[in-house]
Amino acid sequence: MILFLGILALIVAIILWVAKVAIGVVSSFGVIGFAVVIIGLILLMRGRRNSV
Repeated sequence: MILFLGILALIVAIILWVAKVAIGVVSSFGVIGFAVVIIGLILLMRGRRNSV
């Protein structure tokens, strides 16, 4: 149970970190940066799904 909570906390921390980075990119590059982040996330998810 503790291990599960630890993994869950780690996943949440990673998601928050990615969101913070994405917000930084969007504020720097505007719409283009936002599009790049979205495309990058889609490619990342697709790659992860194929590897599993």
